[in-house]
Amino acid sequence: MVAEMIQFEQLQSEKEKPKEEPLEKKTGVIRKPNSTKLYVELYPNGIREQISSRLEDTPENEKLLIAWVADQREKIANDTFVFAEAFPNASEKKKALHAQLEGTEHRAEVGSFVFNAYVDRWAENNLDGFTPIKKADYKGVINYWIKPYFNHMTFGDITGITLKSFVKTFKHKSGKKRGHKLSTSRAKKILTVLRAIWDDAVEEYQWDRSDPFTFIRKFLREDFKKRPKKADPEVFRFAEWMSLVDNMIPHYRPMIETMIMTGMSMSEAAGLKKSSIKDDHFLIENSIVRGYEKEELKTSYRRRKVPLTKKLREVLNVAIHQTSSEYVFRNARGNAVNHSFRDSAWPLALKKAGLEYKVPYTMRHTFAAWSLALDMHPNRLVKLMGHNSKKMIYEVYGDYVEGLETDTIQIREYFGYDFK
Repeated sequence: MVAEMIQFEQLQSEKEKPKEEPLEKKTGVIRKPNSTKLYVELYPNGIREQISSRLEDTPENEKLLIAWVADQREKIANDTFVFAEAFPNASEKKKALHAQLEGTEHRAEVGSFVFNAYVDRWAENNLDGFTPIKKADYKGVINYWIKPYFNHMTFGDITGITLKSFVKTFKHKSGKKRGHKLSTSRAKKILTVLRAIWDDAVEEYQWDRSDPFTFIRKFLREDFKKRPKKADPEVFRFAEWMSLVDNMIPHYRPMIETMIMTGMSMSEAAGLKKSSIKDDHFLIENSIVRGYEKEELKTSYRRRKVPLTKKLREVLNVAIHQTSSEYVFRNARGNAVNHSFRDSAWPLALKKAGLEYKVPYTMRHTFAAWSLALDMHPNRLVKLMGHNSKKMIYEVYGDYVEGLETDTIQIREYFGYDFK
């Protein structure tokens, strides 16, 4: 009986003893599966943090870290611990959080702040406020040009020389133009996105440093001057055009004929609604770009009224009866006319017609050239095309197109004698 009582008391005593903490818990130095580095565990500001020491798992490094962790624990206990000083390589998000809890203000150091980390946060905070088209443009620039180039650079690495090197990479990466410089407008769009990100970061963290964009301004002017000028606009001769129409998929013929008889752009044709067609005219008042409808056109002048000729009315009637949509022109499946036409139906028809490739915008250029060949007054053409002055008409479309004067009778018959 006595022996049983002694055994019972021993068991009770063992239960009341505090359990021994694991060695890692005591030292604050821990190991993680599949990692050769040692990690440290601390509880600053009541938050459990496990952060890599970036040191290899060796007895010597473990001994160093055990002493370091003990020192940091003492600072935490004495309220002298500063997270950003203890973990300078931690994310800016963590540093900002702990600075707030410590009652201080964290300012990211320009030389240690990774550029792409800020880009991701900037995009998340800003892109949703953009229009769908602008959002798509910015995302494309960020993912295709900015992030791949700057990769792991910090803001401190980005200087005027860095941007100069970046601009030199502005070349087509695929397709027929591979290796050729981007157009001036495309290059400027890339730099506009980069500048917006840069300016926001400098303002947010109040960095006092030189502006790399100022440094390269002269270089950019000189570089853009060296870029090839846009080629003179191409124009269809009448026989070429009729061959293209004959080889176009029948579903799309009304659309391309409407475009060449009105000077409408692809996006304007895609956005034309049946409700915009009146008794003797139709209104160009919105457009569809990349699947998104824009109620505001490129400029206020692009909103215009187009007279209906007999031929144009016939062509539009065919298109209207091809679809039950509120839009006049749809693709063969009843959806918005998109890149499938530009990338498939259009080049296929050109190939069948035995013609060299021309962009669909050639139809707008052709309308202008044909109208001038029919002696249309430039002021009248300016209004029909949605320009704001005759300057564009003379500079872009005013050049003589060899042989076009021999096509005027056929063009007149094609457009109709009520085309004025």
